[in-house]
Amino acid sequence: MVICGAGFAGLSAISRLTRAGLRVTLVDGHLYSTFQPLLYQVATSGLNPGDVAYPAGGFARRYGAIFRHGELATIDSESRRIKLTNGLELGYDYLIVATGVSAAPLMPW
Repeated sequence: MVICGAGFAGLSAISRLTRAGLRVTLVDGHLYSTFQPLLYQVATSGLNPGDVAYPAGGFARRYGAIFRHGELATIDSESRRIKLTNGLELGYDYLIVATGVSAAPLMPW
């Protein structure tokens, strides 16, 4: 099982799937995951940045999963392989693409 994305969905999937006995590999382009609902408290000096970010690899290890640092480049669904931008290729039985969202820039009206 490969999960691409260390956001809410990806991390939630890891905790549930590893408890069910599956071998899971987490792939993300960042070494950390950020709890975004609390970013406003960092901006207003209520929390330190380290209070809302934590290592994705540490989370994966905590649940017995493997962490691979890299960004998803291609998915070959026929051969059940993904390729990362750093050249690493991973095979999978099941793939979860949980890459999240990004904020749209404000329109200058």
